[in-house]
Amino acid sequence: MNSMKYFLSAIIAMTALSVTADATCKNCQTLPAYERKITAVDVQDKGSSLISLDDGSSWEIVGFLVGKDSDVRKWKKGDEIDLYWSPPKSKGIFCINNRQNDGQPIVLLRSDSLNSFPTIVEILKDGEYIKLSDNSLWEFSWWGKTSTKHWKYGQHVLVQGTGKRNNYSLANLDLSDDSIINIKFAHASFIKFEN
Repeated sequence: MNSMKYFLSAIIAMTALSVTADATCKNCQTLPAYERKITAVDVQDKGSSLISLDDGSSWEIVGFLVGKDSDVRKWKKGDEIDLYWSPPKSKGIFCINNRQNDGQPIVLLRSDSLNSFPTIVEILKDGEYIKLSDNSLWEFSWWGKTSTKHWKYGQHVLVQGTGKRNNYSLANLDLSDDSIINIKFAHASFIKFEN
């Protein structure tokens, strides 16, 4: 009988702890989403074709990783996209993946779009932590620090991540295209928004 009381007491205590943990977790800061949507697509037969995004940036199509112009002509306002690093010698730094439609154009960020992205305002512990002008604070692993220790104050950073997991990619947009590719990109964990 005593063992049954002990067992029931243990179950009640564990249930109370899990309810408390859930209540505490509801007060936790949620992870930010750095997602982008298309606001306009302008595909030209000759001349530069552009994709504009809701973050204010414009990207010039310089080639295709997958697909062709006719695929991108089907893209429309509101389509959700991801920006990825494109392979070396692709004549671009990023490619765009449309989550709703086919095609993966290789793109270059137009220089007049740099101000659409936050800048580095603090670099701490030799690149282990970086604060951006949107007040976000990021932590980098020892591997990420091999990139971020070369980053400088005032440089523009593209942050990508859905907010579903604390796993984000950051790209330093001010490093030249011919810089060593591994110092341009780093994976990070979001810590918090500071005041």
